[in-house]
Amino acid sequence: MSLVVATYNVHDCIGRDGRYDPERVLTIIRELDADLIALQELQWEPSVALDLLQHFANRLHYRAIPGPTLLRRNGHYGNAILTRLPVRNIRRVDLSIPHREPRAAIDLSVDSPCGPLRAIGTHLGLFPGERRKQMTRILSILAAAPPPVILFGDLNEWFLWGRPLRWLRVAFRVIIYREGVMLCSKPGAFSRRYSVRPSEIPHHADSSS
Repeated sequence: MSLVVATYNVHDCIGRDGRYDPERVLTIIRELDADLIALQELQWEPSVALDLLQHFANRLHYRAIPGPTLLRRNGHYGNAILTRLPVRNIRRVDLSIPHREPRAAIDLSVDSPCGPLRAIGTHLGLFPGERRKQMTRILSILAAAPPPVILFGDLNEWFLWGRPLRWLRVAFRVIIYREGVMLCSKPGAFSRRYSVRPSEIPHHADSSS
């Protein structure tokens, strides 16, 4: 039995061709076919009939967990997690740094095929000093968390020798890392009977496929 986890920066549902196309993003999410999907840079409007996040959840039979970082008149913007797993607890962690774009993480406790699981989806900042502070905050929260723990999201960390990645390699086993996108779990988080299978992440969060 495997647990399928994916992370996808949807870039406001705008593909490399410059077209806004939520249905294309929905198709990609369907193809990922993951039990847990962390989404970044999603905009949705909860006050209108077509709430984009809930639309994705309803069409694909997920539960939607919103984690907006910007609350705007024309729609909320930020992170979300789609899950097929029963949710025990939801925590939202503020990772914002003064004078930078607001950032946050969604910290879930869920029931997975391998038992209780903690899953943290996030999108870190653009500046190195900002990311170091945010990663320090995440690791401090998870220091006492027993395995299994999964951290997934867009870390915006392009340097393999950067301190946030070095710190992660001490605390976590990296399952996949590509172009700033991270999926990792605590060492010993999963027995031989269960495995985490990362679903194929769209190249550079491309929604134009």
